[in-house]
Formats: sequence, structure tokens, C-alpha cells
Amino acid sequence: MTILHAIDEEKGIVLTTWVGDVKDSELTPAYTKLYEDKKWKPGFHEIVDMRNAGLSYISESGLHELHMLVRNYTEGKCDGFKSILIASDEIAQEIANKYQSFSEDVLEEVWVFEDLQEAYKFLRNL
Repeated sequence: MTILHAIDEEKGIVLTTWVGDVKDSELTPAYTKLYEDKKWKPGFHEIVDMRNAGLSYISESGLHELHMLVRNYTEGKCDGFKSILIASDEIAQEIANKYQSFSEDVLEEVWVFEDLQEAYKFLRNL
């Protein structure tokens, strides 16, 4: 598994790409690395491309742990940032919807798209 983060400081966007079989145990370390990166700033929007990831090892518990990590780094610092999940198959859509359900009552807005270009277009139109 690989979770790669590319930070565009000028646009305030993080493009995260998940490749290969992703497991619960890999989520927290990968996202901790992102949030500790000096280029990352609270309020940056994130696009997560899951189209090339195997997601059968991701559990609801792992997603909840990831949500809590995001919350710890962002709560009170960047209300209303957007997380856009690119999910084109049924498993990815299910993962995206579960993560979205954790975020409904907090600062992060989660959107699900099937196309990467549509996600960028959405952010440009905010």
C-alpha cells in the first residue's frame, strides 16, 4: 500500500492518492505525516483519489480512527474545509459514504465524486 500526499500551497489543496491494498493500520501514520508536514496548513482542502486502491482491508473502526485524527489536527482551526473523495467503484463508494457519515456533525464537509477533474472544478467554484 501507498498513500501519497502532494501539497499545493498556492491553491490550498492536498491531493492524496491511495494505491494498492490499503489497511487500517496504515491510515493514521500516513495522515500524521501529512499533518506534520511544514507545507500543510489548517483549512487546506483535500482530494483523496481512491480509484486505484484495494479497500477490502479498511474497516469502519479504521475510518473512525482516521476521522478522529483529522479532527484532532483541525478542530477549531479550520471550520468548513472540504474533503473530496474520488471513488469510482462500489467498495470505494461505501468507504467514502461511511467516512462521510462520521463528519456530518463536525467542521469537515465531505463530498464524493467519481471524476478527479470534477472534484477540482467543484473546488474552483467555491
